[in-house]
Amino acid sequence: PMLQLLTAALADDADATKFRLLYATRTPADAVLLPELDALRRRHPARLEISYHAGPVSKNALADFLPAPRRAREAVLVSGPPGLVELLCGPKPPGQESEAPVAGLLGSMGFSRQTFRLD
Repeated sequence: PMLQLLTAALADDADATKFRLLYATRTPADAVLLPELDALRRRHPARLEISYHAGPVSKNALADFLPAPRRAREAVLVSGPPGLVELLCGPKPPGQESEAPVAGLLGSMGFSRQTFRLD
C-alpha cells in the first residue's frame, strides 16, 4: 500500500507533505519496487526521501532513520509482510484493527499514537 499512497499523495501539487520511506528487504535482490520508488524520488526530491535497507531491521537502523517520537505532526506508517509488521508494531490482538497498542521495536522506542499499521 505504500507505493500507492506515495504515488497519490505526491501527485497532488497542492499538498506539501514530506515523506521519508525506509524500504527494507531481506536481500538487495528482493527490492522489486526499486525502479518505481527511484522514479518517484527523482520527480519529487523535495518531498520524498528514501533509505534502502537490506537485511534484518534493527532498533539501531530505525533510530538512525526515524525522527524522535515527540513530533505531533508526524506519522509512522507501517506496511509489509506480517512478520515485519509484527516485529515493528508487535502482535495485533484479535478484533483490534488499527487501534491495537504499539509494541515491538517501535513501541520500545516510544512510538505510539503516531504509528499506524497498514496490514
